[in-house]
Amino acid sequence: MKVNNNYFKSLLGITLLAGGISSCNMMEDNIEGADIQKATGLSTSPNILYQENFEGSDPLSFTHQQLSEDHSFRVANNPVFQGAYSGRFELNDDDDMVSNGTRAEVLFPEQSENERWYSYSLYLPANGFEKDSNNDIITQWHQGSGSGSPTTTFRIKEDRFFLKSGPTKEERKDYDVAAVKKDAWNEFVFHIIHSSGSDGLVEVWMNGEKVLDIKGGNIDKNYGLPRWKIGIYKDDWNGSETTDADQRIMYFDNVRMGDENASFEEMSSLGGEVGVVEPTPDPEEGNELPSEGPVHSLTLINTSSDEAVGDFLDQATIGAKDHRLSIVPNFEAGSEPVEVKFDLSGAASKNSLDDTAPFSLSGDDGNGNFWYGDGLYPGDYELLVTPYYNVNGEKVAGPAEKFRFTIITADENAILENTSVAPELPSFDIQSLSLINTSSDKEIGQFNSGSIITAKDHRLSIVPNYEGTAPVEVLLDLSGAANRSNLSESAPFSLNGDDGNGNFWYGEGLYPGDYELEITPFFEVDGEKITGNTEVFRFTIEEGNSTTIG
Repeated sequence: MKVNNNYFKSLLGITLLAGGISSCNMMEDNIEGADIQKATGLSTSPNILYQENFEGSDPLSFTHQQLSEDHSFRVANNPVFQGAYSGRFELNDDDDMVSNGTRAEVLFPEQSENERWYSYSLYLPANGFEKDSNNDIITQWHQGSGSGSPTTTFRIKEDRFFLKSGPTKEERKDYDVAAVKKDAWNEFVFHIIHSSGSDGLVEVWMNGEKVLDIKGGNIDKNYGLPRWKIGIYKDDWNGSETTDADQRIMYFDNVRMGDENASFEEMSSLGGEVGVVEPTPDPEEGNELPSEGPVHSLTLINTSSDEAVGDFLDQATIGAKDHRLSIVPNFEAGSEPVEVKFDLSGAASKNSLDDTAPFSLSGDDGNGNFWYGDGLYPGDYELLVTPYYNVNGEKVAGPAEKFRFTIITADENAILENTSVAPELPSFDIQSLSLINTSSDKEIGQFNSGSIITAKDHRLSIVPNYEGTAPVEVLLDLSGAANRSNLSESAPFSLNGDDGNGNFWYGEGLYPGDYELEITPFFEVDGEKITGNTEVFRFTIEEGNSTTIG
C-alpha cells in the first residue's frame, strides 16, 4: 500500500502553524497575465500569458506543483526540442500519492477569461513509456472546487492520443487523435472556448495539422473556469492498484498559455514549417463504393532509387538492407479511390493521409519521387488501408483492409518466400451486426457498415452475425467517439461482454458519435490458434427519443 508522505507533512504543518497557514501558494496561483510576463521575462508576444522553455534558473515557479518524489520533475539536457533544456516528468507505480492521486503534475494559475490558447512540445521515450491498456492523463482542464473529474482532458491509452471532453460525465466523449509516436517530438496546440453552452469550442493541432474541431459544451455550468494542468496523472495506480506498465516518463518543451487574442502562429514553435492539408477536389457524381476490399496487393518501394522492390500480400516476410522503404497499395481496376488513409502499427506507429495517386505510405511528389519519412525498420507490422471515394459529391470511406508483414535484415531488399505454408483460414463471413438493448437483453435490429442509429440512451451492445466456421475467440476493437477492446472467448461474442446465458452487459455504453468497429476472429487449426481476417464496420449514433436503426 502506498503511503502519502504529504499526509505526515500536513500533520506536522498543522501542529506547528495551527491557524496561521501560509498563503504563499494561493498568492502564486492567482498570478496571471502581465504579472507572469514581467516575472518570467519569457513572453514573446503580449498575447502570451505564460511561456516556459526550461532555460531559466527556476522553471515552472509560478505553478502549483503536485510532485511527491525527487524524480517527479527535473530539467533535462537530452532530449530537447529547442534550446539546451527540456522539462522531464517521471511517475512510478510505487510513488507516494499527492493531492489524493498518483501524479506528477503542475497546476497553472487561475484564468480570468473563458477563451484561452495552450501549447507544448511532447517527447515520449520508448524506454520509459511502454504501451498500457489503462489511461494516462497528460493534460487536464480542471474546474476544481469539488467538481469531480475534469470535463476536458488529453490522454493516452493503448499507445493512442485521444481527447475526452463534455460538460458532464454522462455527456463526455472520446475523440481519437493519432497513434503515439515515441522517441520523437510532437507539438500540440489547443484553442478552447470554455463554456457549458453551444458556443463552446475545442480545436486541436498536432504538428501543424488540425486534428480536432469540437463545438459545444465542455465545462460544467455549476463550477467556475478551469485551470490548466500538465504532467502525468494515473488514477489506475492509486492505492495498491497497478496496470500493464509501472513507469511513465515524458518530456515537455516550449510550454505556452495564450489569451483570447493569441493565434496559432504565436502558439506554435514550428515557425513556417506547418503542414497544410489541401482539400480533396470533388470528382463527378455517381461513383459507387466497391462491395469488397479493392486492394489486391501492396508494392514495396525502395525510396533511394524510387523503384519497386516487388508486390506482397498479407503475412509476407520482407528482407531489407536499410530502412529507406515505403509502401503503395494496388487497387483493382475501376475501384481507384480519391484518398487513402494509412494506419501503421507494430514495430513503428504512423498515420498518414494521401489524396493523390500513387497513395504512398510516407508521401511522394506525384512525379515518381518517393519519401521514406521515418522509414521501416526490422519488426512485425500491421497496416490498415482505408480508401475514400466521392459518392454523389460526398467523401465516403470504402472497405478497409488489414495487411500484416514482417521485415528482417538482409543484404538486399526483397520479398521473401515464407519458410512454411500458412494454414488455410476457415470460412468466416460477417453478414451483419445486431444492436442489443442491454436493459431488456433483446435485439433491436441488425445493421451494416454506414448505418445511422438513433438511441434514447447508452445501454447498448453489439453482436456480430456470421456464416461459416465458429471461431474460438473474437476481438472487438472500438474506436471513434469511444475507444475500447474486448476479447470474447465464447459465443455470441458481444462487444461489452455477457454471461453466455442471454444476459448482456453495456460496460461504458455507446453514446452519440461516429464509431469504427474492427472485428477479428481467431480459430483453432491443427492445435494452433490462428488469426482470421479483420472486418471493419463504421456507424453513427445520434440522440433520439427512441432507439431505431436508420
